[in-house]
Amino acid sequence: PIKFSKVDASTIAIEGFRTYATEKILATYSEDVDAELANYNVIATISIENGQTLYNSSYGHVALLNAAEEESPIEGYIFSDGTVLFINYWYTALSDGDYAGYPWDDFIYSSNAVVANGEMTWGEESAIVYIDQDEEAPKYVTVYNFGNYETAVDIEISYEGTFIIPKQLVGSSSSQGDFYTYGLNEDASKLIALTGTVNRASLDFDSKWTCYSDAGYWYGAQEPATISFTDGTKFTIPEAPQDIAAMPANPEVLKINEYNAENGYGSVFFTIPTTDVDGNDLVLDKLFYQLYTKVNGVEKALTFEPGELYTKITETMSIIPYTFTDNWDFADKGTYKIIFINEPFDWDFVGVKSIYTGGGATNETEIQWFDVKAATGISAVKSEKTDNGAIYNLSGQRVAEGYKGLVIKNGKKYVVK
Repeated sequence: PIKFSKVDASTIAIEGFRTYATEKILATYSEDVDAELANYNVIATISIENGQTLYNSSYGHVALLNAAEEESPIEGYIFSDGTVLFINYWYTALSDGDYAGYPWDDFIYSSNAVVANGEMTWGEESAIVYIDQDEEAPKYVTVYNFGNYETAVDIEISYEGTFIIPKQLVGSSSSQGDFYTYGLNEDASKLIALTGTVNRASLDFDSKWTCYSDAGYWYGAQEPATISFTDGTKFTIPEAPQDIAAMPANPEVLKINEYNAENGYGSVFFTIPTTDVDGNDLVLDKLFYQLYTKVNGVEKALTFEPGELYTKITETMSIIPYTFTDNWDFADKGTYKIIFINEPFDWDFVGVKSIYTGGGATNETEIQWFDVKAATGISAVKSEKTDNGAIYNLSGQRVAEGYKGLVIKNGKKYVVK
């Protein structure tokens, strides 16, 4: 997203042309559009002088250059829906110091843009953003240029006026791995779900946040953020789902980690959709699931008993409420669930089915089976968790010694406070 501000009758300033730089770009602006362009809903043309510079705090000035014709401007069209098309290929090059003239990055761009309609602020920092909320499915919001990372992040809004930002890729590095969105606890020692409150005019984060890589790097602890429209638009809170009979969408077993005697557990990873087969939201308090096994063709529902194997539950569980978690053996990771199996098993298949009791009726999916014997990569996962005292979170990601919360070390689960 970019932001326009008028300088005079024929000049505009463009903010956000590249998010790594702070200066605005000046462009000539004209609403004198010929009939052919007008037929394509073009309302204005813009032209950026070749060689204009942006400032980067680490590398100095960076020039915008026409990639095809060195002395020609970078030109574009503004459309009636607020989108912008730059019709020339362009690139950036360093302007200062010993490396002046060298390309800033390896890309030649031919780009579209959209006029920003919002702002994301955190601490003393800010980013211009474009916010897109689907009118037909208001539970989904996309924020472009989230945190100045030049990428889009999807947000899910609930009918209760809260939101969650699922773990999403925002950047990659060959040396530091893939970076994902996370929330942080109060002292920034633990990765948590990134959640917040919808206040109609803004989305307000509940906590600090960061982007953390699968290689253990992060972008630092960022202050709680606010995302808001700048054009007067308000966020729409979805209507509560109706309590009516419905067939839940099929669940899925994602993977299984085999039981290991050193660890004392195995685990099943699975998803339970919160919509029916037509994509309509379900009442979560009326959604349940049940795990099954199959050995030599014999099906059996799994039952979990409180006691030595399952110390955190207080009653026998077979049909499990969707909203239940003991934050130990029954883990809810937002986009998927994990159940730890704390005794040896040798299954041919493991399956899961969803059960929905909305509208006074009970509707169940077929059991969705996962072929345990055909699964690959199990031993690799098992050995990773016994890696010379290394510490992992429940997602299998290696964490530092200072990490607090539920961890796995030498195959055993611990709570680090």
